Amino acid sequence: MRLKPDAQGFITAADFAQMHPGVLFVNTSRAGLITPGALLGALNAGRPGRAAFDVFDTEPLTDPNDPL
Repeated sequence: MRLKPDAQGFITAADFAQMHPGVLFVNTSRAGLITPGALLGALNAGRPGRAAFDVFDTEPLTDPNDPL
């Protein structure tokens, strides 16, 4: 999916809340497709249960204290 203005924040906290706790969410596309903070909040709530990604809101990721 291309990151166009109408796709910004396409995946929301509500979308994650509907996921099964056993789901592995994978994002190798664009970080901007996810509403800021939604993935971290969802992981803390256990839905999805796990995540794998290689894209971040701020790149390069240099903050060793970043929770993701």
